[in-house]
Amino acid sequence: MSALGFGASYRAGFHDHVVSAGERSLRAAYELGRLAVGRGLSLLDLAEVHHEALWSEIRLEGVDAEAVVRAAGEFFLESVSAYEMVRRGFEEARQTALLQGSHLDMLRQLSDFLADTSLVSDAPGSLEEVMRLIAEHARELIGARLCVVSLTDDGRPLRASSYSPDDDDQTGKLEADHLSAVASFPNAPEERIRAALSSLDGKELGSLELFDKEDGFTAVDKATLVHLSQVASAAVERLRLHMTGYPGD
Repeated sequence: MSALGFGASYRAGFHDHVVSAGERSLRAAYELGRLAVGRGLSLLDLAEVHHEALWSEIRLEGVDAEAVVRAAGEFFLESVSAYEMVRRGFEEARQTALLQGSHLDMLRQLSDFLADTSLVSDAPGSLEEVMRLIAEHARELIGARLCVVSLTDDGRPLRASSYSPDDDDQTGKLEADHLSAVASFPNAPEERIRAALSSLDGKELGSLELFDKEDGFTAVDKATLVHLSQVASAAVERLRLHMTGYPGD
């Protein structure tokens, strides 16, 4: 339907409402509001179409102008309500799609970076840097306040953490001690999600944990964390194979 066709449909629907106002004519107004969004019309376009329909109706002979204006208010309000509801739904869906696309890009970039052979290094601290990178990406990607990556399998426990930049002093204290972070959420498992870091032979290397997300963690967050833990596990195991003094070297 063209813009011209939409205008004709709106005028016909509005005329029906003037002649016989009721549930059926208001339903038509509602559907016209939804249709306007689908046709890419702006709210200003819809208002212009409504004004033309009102003007056409008032110019008819023998009409009660006051009654027409009253009916116009009802009809337009119903159309605009539907228009705004559908437009918001479209915008939310678009933003969700953009966010999911951004998340996929971040996951892909992190996976590519951790798979880069240039990361393989005997330099002291290289493993800690990779762990810190994983913690930062995981926290930002999922939107948690705190992320802690722990390696606990070889007698030399290592931890790296990432915190929201706007954390208060109390949150900042958690960075010094992972156990303090765990203690902050003793009876609220929904405020903490965890995924194990595992070697190819199934041995647990450590964990990737996220704490305190506004509105809580979702099933998508948990699935994302599992994927991140797999990427992190592969990177840690590959780096360790090239680290001087790691058991098995």
